[in-house]
Amino acid sequence: MSQIVDCRSATIRIRYTSLSFVKYRSLFVRVNFNKGGERTMVKKIIILIVVVVIVIAAILVGLKHVKTLPKETQAKTGSFYIQNIGLLTPETVLYDPENDVYLVSNINGGPFIEDDNGFISRIDPDGKVIELAWINGADGAIILNAPKGMTFSENRLYVCDIDAVRLFDRESGEHLVDIRIPEVTFVNGATTGPDGRVYITDSGFSKGDNGAQPTGRDAVYVIDQENRVQTLCMNSDLNRPNGIVYTKTGNLYVVPFGGNELFQVHGDGTYEVAKILPSGSLDGLVELNDNRLAVSSWKSMTIYLVDVAGNTTVLVKGVRSPAGIGYDSKRDRVLIPLFRDNKILVQDVK
Repeated sequence: MSQIVDCRSATIRIRYTSLSFVKYRSLFVRVNFNKGGERTMVKKIIILIVVVVIVIAAILVGLKHVKTLPKETQAKTGSFYIQNIGLLTPETVLYDPENDVYLVSNINGGPFIEDDNGFISRIDPDGKVIELAWINGADGAIILNAPKGMTFSENRLYVCDIDAVRLFDRESGEHLVDIRIPEVTFVNGATTGPDGRVYITDSGFSKGDNGAQPTGRDAVYVIDQENRVQTLCMNSDLNRPNGIVYTKTGNLYVVPFGGNELFQVHGDGTYEVAKILPSGSLDGLVELNDNRLAVSSWKSMTIYLVDVAGNTTVLVKGVRSPAGIGYDSKRDRVLIPLFRDNKILVQDVK
């Protein structure tokens, strides 16, 4: 608001611009004083009061044009939960940088049960559901029992589902093909190498009378772009291999649900313990922008960060059943599916 007073013409001119910066208005208040100063003080005070009232009214009119961003469109920052949206046993979160969306695999029941009711959700980075059951086993056109680890290779989405790896179109969600591996019982984690080949883990257990029972086929497999499968390594020493990541520096790492080791797996199928984590029952494994690894532990309810020198720090603790974590590389966030709580913790790294 600006005020111009021209004493020579005995004119007070008040001009204001509405706070919305959209509409521009001007008010003119003209007050004529007797040149001889014959107006009384009382009249001058009355005139001033009128001017003030007009100014206040002008401001109130301008406020009507102030535009605020709706709450649902404001970008969320900091750490927050994505919850109460219909997630059912969320196992893995995968960030799609090309479409800037989060994909969530929902088991919707037991991890061993072939009930064809699993689904994949698409969620935006603010936690708003784009499509809750984007890929849906209940539709009848596809089979999706208990989806777990996911990865992309070019335009294909790979989904681990008990005894098969199911491929879908990355854009449309259309089912492409199922890859079955003989004697595999629990395909779990997935990652993609620089040449487009996909690496998956078989955690080496199946459903028994008293829960999970070992099969002795703890393994890492490689799927090429012609959907041919090769065994990279198989040994019960891998201790229920779960999360897996192929890093930008060219290393393949695996963490086991049966222990607290960080394994480095080499191209010839040999492997070694690269690091012992503070606690076990390890699940998710991702690489951050700064080359640190993030690892989730069910036993300690913690997300650990491991730098290239092997130093371990805690990103967040007190998170129950942190499963196949994802990473939003655009916003530097770790995406933590809480398997037993049907929600996702979005945790800023910075």
